Amino acid sequence: MVNKIVRASFFERDPLTCARELIGTELIWGECSGIVVEVEAYAAINDEAAHTFTRPSARSFIERNNAGETYW
Repeated sequence: MVNKIVRASFFERDPLTCARELIGTELIWGECSGIVVEVEAYAAINDEAAHTFTRPSARSFIERNNAGETYW
């Protein structure tokens, strides 16, 4: 099996496209891995369902980080 690195540019696209393509993907980080079985797709700006709509900390995260960064 060939492993591919998911680059930040993967996430610089329509959120729905990214979400659909992530389903079934095995993500590996060091000794940990798992299969993506569920995703959520939000627009970063003006999406009332997104954390960024009501949470200033989430909004500031996307303002200071690039696509593909992890938000906890």
